[in-house]
Amino acid sequence: MNRLLSTAAALLAFAPPQMLAGLIIIGSAPKRLAGRMKSDYVKWGKVVKDIGLKVE
Repeated sequence: MNRLLSTAAALLAFAPPQMLAGLIIIGSAPKRLAGRMKSDYVKWGKVVKDIGLKVE
């Protein structure tokens, strides 16, 4: 499934709408995605804490 989705993401017919939204489509292994999500959580969690955002 991962290989199929990675191949689909690489197709030019699929990429432009997402690229217009500012997204960059790449295919990778699930572990790589998990690592990216973890690092983003740490990075953006610090920003949220530093500026004092609260859930309403």
